[in-house]
Amino acid sequence: MPTTPQIVGKSPQRKEGKDKVLGRARYVDDIALPGMWFGATVRSSIPRGRITSIKFDPVIPWNEFTIVSAADIPVAVSPYDPFPSDGDMAKQNGTKVVHIWVDKVDHSLSFPGI
Repeated sequence: MPTTPQIVGKSPQRKEGKDKVLGRARYVDDIALPGMWFGATVRSSIPRGRITSIKFDPVIPWNEFTIVSAADIPVAVSPYDPFPSDGDMAKQNGTKVVHIWVDKVDHSLSFPGI
């Protein structure tokens, strides 16, 4: 009678493991296609925080970016609320405050000036 290999209690051999460990694995963020846009979402860090203003660092050329806030999107656009806030109040920690897109990758998307 053939023996059944033991599966429970053993680590599976992962096909992608070696590439991840050696830094050769490719992820979605590694892909760049012609005409592709890059973006980031700035989220609130304070639950139930009041959004009084959104300030942009004058050193960054913001005219090269597309910036969308809750004021730019009517609530009826979609069945889900893209900016889940109560007027100027963030509902929870991590509430979307502004989306920022740019069509070239040479800009820093960490947005330290916001």
